[in-house]
Amino acid sequence: MKNNLRFLMLEQSLSITELSKEIGISRNTLTKIYYEKNDFSISTLLTLCDFFGCTPNEFLGKGKHFESESI
Repeated sequence: MKNNLRFLMLEQSLSITELSKEIGISRNTLTKIYYEKNDFSISTLLTLCDFFGCTPNEFLGKGKHFESESI
């Protein structure tokens, strides 16, 4: 599923390992999200949005905040 995880992580200079430790989501799950390899749960989406301070639409690339940004 398309998303802005790469951009959000880059913006905060975070690695997948660091993010995993911060939010309690496995590295395996975050890696799959990062490379847009599979879908993820609403719970995971909301956890990521809470951490990055964005809406689900912004995280999924549907919000104006990230519209003009390329990853």
